[in-house]
Amino acid sequence: MVTGVSGAGKSSLVEELTERLAHGEVEGEGAIGKVIAIDQSPIGRTPRSNPATYTGLSDVVRDLFASTEAAVARGFGRGRFSFNVAGGRCEACQGAGVQQVGMHFLGSVDVVCQTCGGRRFNDETLEVRYRGKTIHDVLEMTLEEASSFLAADRRATRILRVLQELGLGYLRLGQPSTTLSGGEAQRVKLAAELSRPARGHTLYILDEPTTGLHAADVAVLIAAINRLVDQGHTVIVIEHHLDLVRSADRVIDLGPGGGAQGGRLVAMGTPEEVAAHPDSATGAALGAYRDVREALSQADARSILLQHDTLPAGSGRLSAVPDLVVTGVTTHNLKSIDVTIPANTITVVSGVSGSGKSSLAFDTIFSEGRNRFVEGFSAHARRFLEKRGEAGFDAVSGLTPTVAIRQRTASRNPRSTVGTMTEIADYWRLLFARIGKDTGRPDGRQPPAPLLSSFFSPNSEQGACPACKGLGTRTECDPDRLVTDPSKSVMGGALDGTRTGRFYGDPFGQHAAILRAAGAALGFDVERPWCELSDEARRVAMHGAGEREFDVEWHYKRGTRTGVHHFRRRWLGLAGYVNEEYERKHADRRGEAMEGLMRRVVCGACGGTRLKPERLAVQVGGRHIAGWMAMSAAECLEALHAIETDPSAAGLTPRDVLVSRDLRAEIIRRLERLQHAGLGHLTLDRPASTLSAGEAQRVRLAAALGSGLTGMTYVLDEPTAGLHPRDTGRLLDLVRGLRDAGNTVIIVEHDPGVIRAADHLIDLGPGAGEQGGRIVAAGTPEEVSRVHASPTGRYLRDGSCRRAIEAKGPRRLEPGIRVTGARVHNLQGLDVELPARGLVAVTGVSGSGKSTLVFDVIAPAVAAHLNHDGGAAALQGCSVELLHRFSRLVCADGAASPGSGSSLVASQAGVFDRLCTLFAATPGARERGLTKRDFSAAVKGGRCEACEGQGRIRISMDFLPDVFVPCEACGGRRYGPEALACRLDGRSIADVLDLTIAQAREIIQDEHLVRHLAPFYELGLGYLRLGQASATLSGGERQRLRLAAELSGAMGKDEQTHPALFLFDEPTTGLHVDDVARLLEVFDRLVSAGHTIVCVEHNLDVIRAADWVIDLGPEGGPGGGRLVATGTPAQIAAVESSWTGRALNA
Repeated sequence: MVTGVSGAGKSSLVEELTERLAHGEVEGEGAIGKVIAIDQSPIGRTPRSNPATYTGLSDVVRDLFASTEAAVARGFGRGRFSFNVAGGRCEACQGAGVQQVGMHFLGSVDVVCQTCGGRRFNDETLEVRYRGKTIHDVLEMTLEEASSFLAADRRATRILRVLQELGLGYLRLGQPSTTLSGGEAQRVKLAAELSRPARGHTLYILDEPTTGLHAADVAVLIAAINRLVDQGHTVIVIEHHLDLVRSADRVIDLGPGGGAQGGRLVAMGTPEEVAAHPDSATGAALGAYRDVREALSQADARSILLQHDTLPAGSGRLSAVPDLVVTGVTTHNLKSIDVTIPANTITVVSGVSGSGKSSLAFDTIFSEGRNRFVEGFSAHARRFLEKRGEAGFDAVSGLTPTVAIRQRTASRNPRSTVGTMTEIADYWRLLFARIGKDTGRPDGRQPPAPLLSSFFSPNSEQGACPACKGLGTRTECDPDRLVTDPSKSVMGGALDGTRTGRFYGDPFGQHAAILRAAGAALGFDVERPWCELSDEARRVAMHGAGEREFDVEWHYKRGTRTGVHHFRRRWLGLAGYVNEEYERKHADRRGEAMEGLMRRVVCGACGGTRLKPERLAVQVGGRHIAGWMAMSAAECLEALHAIETDPSAAGLTPRDVLVSRDLRAEIIRRLERLQHAGLGHLTLDRPASTLSAGEAQRVRLAAALGSGLTGMTYVLDEPTAGLHPRDTGRLLDLVRGLRDAGNTVIIVEHDPGVIRAADHLIDLGPGAGEQGGRIVAAGTPEEVSRVHASPTGRYLRDGSCRRAIEAKGPRRLEPGIRVTGARVHNLQGLDVELPARGLVAVTGVSGSGKSTLVFDVIAPAVAAHLNHDGGAAALQGCSVELLHRFSRLVCADGAASPGSGSSLVASQAGVFDRLCTLFAATPGARERGLTKRDFSAAVKGGRCEACEGQGRIRISMDFLPDVFVPCEACGGRRYGPEALACRLDGRSIADVLDLTIAQAREIIQDEHLVRHLAPFYELGLGYLRLGQASATLSGGERQRLRLAAELSGAMGKDEQTHPALFLFDEPTTGLHVDDVARLLEVFDRLVSAGHTIVCVEHNLDVIRAADWVIDLGPEGGPGGGRLVATGTPAQIAAVESSWTGRALNA
């Protein structure tokens, strides 16, 4: 036995011995006939290798079959009964009995060979029998059964007896070697050696043979090694297992340390002699092991193991997963807090907007977890990864790799869909490639064999429709956008509304000359106004005259150069020329300037399916792959369940069922997760760019569950955003699935249902900004509810916001908007009326048509009315009638907040320009000749050029996060000395930008500025600094800042002459219950001033506060788009079929 600490030189010693034996440099080598290494590596790499072939038992069996009368009569030799050579084997599976179907990113599937039924031999071979059994029957016997069946044969008996003695009697003779464990493979190798007659002296070398073996298997291994020794052989074992060390005849202990501290002989002798050696680590372990074994014979095993101080701590029990502990957190506004998040739990981080929730969850925990994870990458790879700023903290422990699932708009790539985001599309492509049935291609040719999964991908050249390149749509010029003034002629200014139009409408340009020639030849006057041209003339002018060529006389004028040029050319049409230009430019982003002229139309070649016709000819369950992708997740799930119930009705053969079993199961699992996330209405081919931020986050959450990762920390950002209360329970099931899989889940959330379902709750506050950043309460939701200083606890305890809402009396509403026959998107001929001079909540389950009604029907209709002064507007077959006079439309549809991440609060609040104007009017600015442009740090002039107005210098650290240091030239104030010398009410521009919104309202004496900042103050944003970068704002702060910017224009205006219609999309996203109360107060003031507010909303506090509720549904997608209930909140609560009513009652 060669043993010792890791790195002591054990393997090196044995390798050196083997090398010297080979060269005859070892004393006594004449007594050794050969050297054999026995390890746990597989006995074969293919299913054709098995215990019978390895031990030689298959030769015995083949000889027995070849000696039968039937075999002799047919002239079959022993080779006929081998499945490894042609002749007797089944050629369809080449003797494997199964056919392997590759599944790319999944494990391969073994399908029973349909030719031989898994029996591996052809019919002629199977007709030969030995004692009534075929060769297949014998190979299917266990070793124990074969021992009785082949008892008459001495050679078979010898091999089978050894195999059984090694505890392998349960194995089948023909069991594929790929199914054997390492321990089983090792014992088969030992059996092969033990069953051979002893011929000379053999040296056996075993390298850690106990790896992966149970204690009972170790005992069998020791017995087998002793049998080799009893036969006169020598066995050298490299091992640490104390049972094996104790059974050795001689132990060589190397050490005393590893690496450079090892390589020396510490002790050598019998196990007892080594155990007595004072410097031997192995000896100490042997002594402790002996003491434990003696104690086990006298006392309870578990108690002794736990108390014995020589054993590793925690032996005999599962070690607990450590909690995540972060101390001294100072990221952004956090006040050196200490946070403990229990492992494998759901922890909710709540608090008022701006209290530091995102700073803790995303900017500290996620940021540090990601930075630690990427440290495992090479320096070269880290250069290409996003660099996250360093989080501020003293220490962190228990942090596992982190995954953030944030509320952000999904990819704008038109090829990204719900199916690709969840990988469901990949599984469908693979399913079609494995069991797809050709239903007849249009050209009559047979499809290539075998089918490849790339054939069914619109992102592959092999599958994509060549006309639209797999997009399903084509981008083409919209004539109505190109012609901006129909009252003028093409060359007289009809196209002058755009730069592109001016180019093609230039009366001295080449295109105008060709159009004149085409008009003269075809009999229409292109100098007439566009609106007076005939339909045919407009068609030719816009779309061309086909292949006909015209004689053109071009009178050109370029600057001072003029002349005439004659040529012959086809007229492609104004739209045709624009399309050509767009095709040339859009690939390198130059086409973005032309986007306003373009529209997307369904591809005529593929009908929007995105695939070639021959790919659509392949079907599964009676549908091509585009048909499956066009179904909603709920419909697809229902259809798959029907296939599971009756596969034959869907055209699946038994082989198809077996091959596709795992694929179908995985697709169903992923579809169920989508449905549980409240996304059952989404079609799998829906572009990711059309998803809301909340929908995109929940799609990512459903995909994360499909990854099967464990030991992770997931950080979620308000996953209930855009989710109806009915679906919150399903979402929580998804989150619990992440937790139960062995992950820690951290959720930044305000939804009371999620908060109550948390295992642990952290409430930050007590205020926002500098007034926040502290832990107000932590513990279970019940424990937090008893903390009176906690705003979240107060809401959990008594619902303070609800009580204020219920105290408000009803308003007198007026007729407002009547919608008739709306059929946009999934609206099912909707008829509904919305009152005016009140708060109207449009609600319903996800995908029921709320946003479609408000922003795709009402908003454009009201805009058209305001622009054209009409009483009614028609939109895609529906009628929208305005019953109330609205003077303005304010549409806040959930778009990203204005400005970039580097913009300032003052810019997003709309007051920065006013500040620059005020500073430019100061005496100091006039003396220096400074304009308001010089007080912008974004442009040259008044800014500090050393830092380009940033106030800090970025130092690149290559693959490490960049480091920012204050600018020494301006001291971090962003401006140059000229601009800083100008004073407004005794303060420089830098001083003013350091003021909070509340301070600015009191200090700066400007009525316009004070009035404009009022809604920001009333929405609880008074603590924000005017010069604060928007990148440092939380999601709730950005939402309130955007809402306040929209509301500021309405404050102070006469409600009788300027009644506005406000349209909001989920305005409570990111808001704490206290912030929702402030928002409702502002809404109440607006409505009291005569304005009308329509909110797409799920928040029950807003719905309770509404004067009128419109509930759509009853489900999402095709199952929605209908009016479920309309009325006051109390009336909605009384409608049993309304999901919103049930939630209000609950």
